[in-house]
Amino acid sequence: MVRRASLRIAPRLAGRRSRTFAHRFLLCALAAALTAGVALADHDTAPAEPLRVAVEPTGPSVGPADAPVTIVEFSDFQCPFCAALQPALDRVKTEYAGRVRLVFRHFPLTGIHPDAWRAAEAAACADEQGRFWDLHALLFSEQAALSAGDLRQKAARLGMDTAAFGACLDDRRYHDAVHADVDAGIEAGVEGTPTLFINGRPVAGAVPFRELAALIDDELRRR
Repeated sequence: MVRRASLRIAPRLAGRRSRTFAHRFLLCALAAALTAGVALADHDTAPAEPLRVAVEPTGPSVGPADAPVTIVEFSDFQCPFCAALQPALDRVKTEYAGRVRLVFRHFPLTGIHPDAWRAAEAAACADEQGRFWDLHALLFSEQAALSAGDLRQKAARLGMDTAAFGACLDDRRYHDAVHADVDAGIEAGVEGTPTLFINGRPVAGAVPFRELAALIDDELRRR
């Protein structure tokens, strides 16, 4: 996983002090301990509630809005670990179709990934034409080619309206929207990419499918 120490994006974020996972873990660990104590006294009570972080599921998504499990992914198109996670997420989309909704949010680490922010804006521009997931796949599969020219070529290969796409990219139309995702990630305690929240349960790094499946199955049992 790529750490947030590499995130250098804008002065208004540089001095921001946000709650971290450590603070959330401490508070939730105390709550879990209290819950566990009650469970020991009464074996008929429900299992202790796991750590959950409130994250808005806003952004391009796959799956029904009312799915019992929502996965919010904070990702960076130039991050190799984010690319490594995609096969596991693709398998989740296939094997849990109708039961899982996957939501994508941007978290470009521009300190080490100088093309990531532009790629994030390009993906948002593609979303205007209903082609977010198509470009998403190309960006992750061709991480060495994310220059402005490369992005335009990818749009052309996908048969997009390249004039509209280019104008969107040149206008930096989604610069603030990418900022909003980064702000939300920092607020949620994201420390690096990729980071997932499975019904609010944080999962960091390019974890294998079996770990995702175990958490999803647990969430489905709890519903």
